[in-house]
Amino acid sequence: MIAGTDIQSLRLHKRYDEGDGPLIVLLHGINADAREWRPVIDSIGPGYRCLAFDLLGFGESPQPLDIDYSADEHVIVFENTVRDLGLKEPFVLVGYSLGGDIAVRYASIYPHRLRRLFLLSTPFYLPPERYTARGFSGQVIQAMLMRWAWAFLARGKRDSTAFYEIATGRLKNVTRQFMRTNGDLSTRWEIMSKNLSNCISKATFVDDLPRLTTPTTFVLGIRDPIVRWVQALALRRMKPDLEIRRITGPAADHMLLHAMPKRVGREIVRDEAGRLNVRWRAGAGEPLAILVGPEGAGVWWPVAQPLARRFDVALIELLGFGKSPAPLAAHYDLADHVAAVRTTARALWPAGVGVHVMGFGLGATVGLGYAAYSQEPVASVTAFSPACLAPGLTPQETVRSRHAASALAAYEEVAAMARDERARGLVGEALERRIVPFFRSIQATALAADPAALIARATGRVRLVLPTGDVDAPREWARTVAAEGRIALSEPDGARDLAFTHPARAVAELDPALSPRAGTLAAGMRRAPVREIPLDMVRSVDRRFVMRGAASLLVGVLLLSPMVLPAVWVARGFAAWVAWSAGLAILAAFGVRREGSVGWVVWAVSGGLGAALAISMLLDQRRAVSVFGVFILMWLLWCAFAGLFVAWRVPATPTPRWTLWLQGALALGAAIVAIVSPPAGGRLLRLVLGSYLVGSGLMVARYGIQSWRRASRRTRELLAASRRWTAQPRIS
Repeated sequence: MIAGTDIQSLRLHKRYDEGDGPLIVLLHGINADAREWRPVIDSIGPGYRCLAFDLLGFGESPQPLDIDYSADEHVIVFENTVRDLGLKEPFVLVGYSLGGDIAVRYASIYPHRLRRLFLLSTPFYLPPERYTARGFSGQVIQAMLMRWAWAFLARGKRDSTAFYEIATGRLKNVTRQFMRTNGDLSTRWEIMSKNLSNCISKATFVDDLPRLTTPTTFVLGIRDPIVRWVQALALRRMKPDLEIRRITGPAADHMLLHAMPKRVGREIVRDEAGRLNVRWRAGAGEPLAILVGPEGAGVWWPVAQPLARRFDVALIELLGFGKSPAPLAAHYDLADHVAAVRTTARALWPAGVGVHVMGFGLGATVGLGYAAYSQEPVASVTAFSPACLAPGLTPQETVRSRHAASALAAYEEVAAMARDERARGLVGEALERRIVPFFRSIQATALAADPAALIARATGRVRLVLPTGDVDAPREWARTVAAEGRIALSEPDGARDLAFTHPARAVAELDPALSPRAGTLAAGMRRAPVREIPLDMVRSVDRRFVMRGAASLLVGVLLLSPMVLPAVWVARGFAAWVAWSAGLAILAAFGVRREGSVGWVVWAVSGGLGAALAISMLLDQRRAVSVFGVFILMWLLWCAFAGLFVAWRVPATPTPRWTLWLQGALALGAAIVAIVSPPAGGRLLRLVLGSYLVGSGLMVARYGIQSWRRASRRTRELLAASRRWTAQPRIS
């Protein structure tokens, strides 16, 4: 930093401080100020306290020219501002674009300040060896072009380039609109240049991300030209629990904050829903919370309804299950589950009233944790076969039944999938939202909870219910603890799912007087089965692999088959795709204009040009074939250039360098053949694409089949190994 301005003396201008509730702090992007958060704050609503600052160098904040505007300097000024405001409670920090690079740096230095980090369209630059292998050449060139563009803009004033002279001369009004200022362009340009050079281009993102302990969500638009989806996938190598969300839609580009502010507001508060879903509530009397995990709420009806004659019963779906929030960035450890139950219980019942808690498996473990750590009065905990390990045992030592073996095998297989980029790309966000909460709960709660510590700290009466058919239960340990008088132990005859197959017995554990009613009610009810979730989830993923592989294989075989599709059919299909894309662009223009952003003009122009091209292709077959041929030729030339250039210039690659040389050479050869003899080029292209699709389809389908076989084989191995253990274990 150049001597002059004392960076420690600077403070940010607080533009917005609105609402009442959990604190959300918002950091804007380059060439802007906190006013760009106005629509987002309005969409979030008054239920949260939203605090938005003008960043250093922008808006009403200080704008010295003798500092570097590095991420560290931004962080110093931001932290001093936070400290002066006396902010004590942990807050959600939201950073957009430049603000995201500052937010990551801040989170790595002051993790105790945050409870969650939300990064929106945040640019980052990985060393080449950290990129994913898929589309590697294109990713590297795109990053190089972005850095070149930032450098070009940054040196404009310093070098008095012709671009700078035009931008601050004839195009002065356009430049002012781009920089969102009516002030001195020379000063604004210098501040922009320093932020581009010293904060964005030299972002510490890659170094800071692996050190983050704060739950982190990374959100980007599917059409963002600066932050690409395929590059973002590589970030999970550094932070496996990073949640990556794609915002889809025609206008989902880098300017999400301006084009889709309402959607951004929803994404910010999506994981802020502190209350869990209450699936059913009835009755009056003492509060009773039945904690529902992966078994589903349906199995609890025969138990909950008779209990409602004496208790105020609430079926509460745990974090990540049913219709409760399922944040992918959460750790799903016992603290997460207990905090969510505590928030929900406070909303349901008056403070200071003792709550009875009941649960099965994971719900039972969370119930014990609630009694131990919630700091709320607990009248009793009735835990049916809690999912936790007996002290001193490993997960493998707990396996006695096929259920436990399959659960552990499925967990190990999903953990392996999480490390495999092929699997990540195929799982999909919807399926990931089912998988992540369950398997993280197994790892961070079921396998990590210490039942001895929970029982030692628990308030209220604790009763463990271990049916005799639950062969995975730590029966000897539980009997020892019960003999010491620390808990009550019940060992009724029946299978592990006794609470659902014989609800009268489950009701009797809490109130024997209600047991006859439960038996009568259950006799006329159709009971839902207890779901075996782990292997079902693995099957879902494996089926997706096989189906996608089969589809790719089918298309590849069609391309390689003697049947030749007429060129005009293919060209018209391409024209239809152009028309579809143009229509999306026009829709995006209307949407962006409704939000009040000037960016709608770009979308409207591109959509109009695309529509004109599509119409001309559909009306003239010869033109359609010609345009499609030019498109294919340009694509081949691009692939050739990207592969050969990256193989020549990039020192480290995620795949052997010879594969890049081969890809570039093949693409160049195909382009030359297409120029010399278009029919031969078409046949060669069909051969290359068909071979690629057949090969990739076989690989994907094979992965799915192998994954299922691995899980099944591991289940058998665990069952065989369990015969060697004599210790009494717990379920997983």
